[in-house]
Amino acid sequence: MLFLMASNKKRSMGDYISEGFEAVSEGVGKFARNKIDRIADNTEDRFMAFQDRMIKRLASILLFGIAIVFLSLGAFYLLKELFSLTDSISFFIIGILLVVIGILVKSLNQKN
Repeated sequence: MLFLMASNKKRSMGDYISEGFEAVSEGVGKFARNKIDRIADNTEDRFMAFQDRMIKRLASILLFGIAIVFLSLGAFYLLKELFSLTDSISFFIIGILLVVIGILVKSLNQKN
């Protein structure tokens, strides 16, 4: 009975306009949600790839650092035992070599 009463009502032009706006807003809302979801997914994928690259870089830097420590200690004991140098002179020579290597690497990177 309520349905019959509602269908007997005359609809005004405002009702049609408001229904049209509602339909358009639903369509635009679905479109915007789809686009936002795609953008969020792309951003998440890019962030995960960036995170993977950073973890690999940090791991390689850590391994490189550990290798430098062991090579430095090896060079220290080599200088100390082979050339009978004191501890301070051995560390000084190793420090100078590392500084020279750092300067060479920096100059090679600036050329590229």
